[in-house]
Order: sequence, then structure tokens, then C-alpha cells
Amino acid sequence: PATIIRQSKEMASRHLSTSTIGIGNDFNEELLIPMASAGMGNAWHVVESEDIQKVLVSELKGMTAQVGTN
Repeated sequence: PATIIRQSKEMASRHLSTSTIGIGNDFNEELLIPMASAGMGNAWHVVESEDIQKVLVSELKGMTAQVGTN
């Protein structure tokens, strides 16, 4: 986890954010939450598979807004 979190931070320094999605109740919080934080992205948790679509739509809207701003 430490290596992946460090890599996420390095990517963020190049303006590439990392968001994560934990699925169900058995996901690695110790990896995914710090990874998203270091990567300047969002950490999501979904229980049902249909919730993934909502997350992806939200992430896409965020990316679109960022591109429009830049």
C-alpha cells in the first residue's frame, strides 16, 4: 500500500488525480482512502453494483468541469 499511495501522490504532482471505489463491505480501506487522498481524488464506497454508475457520472462531471475551467 505505501508504494501505491506514494505513486498516487507523485501522479497528483503532475496534475493527474486518482479516485478510488471500494465495492461492498470487504474492501481495503487502508489502501483506497489514503490512495485517493494522496492522489487528490475522491474515495467512494458503494454497496450495490448499480451505485457504480452514479460514482462514474459524478467523476466524469468533475473532469468535464475541470477541463472547461482550464
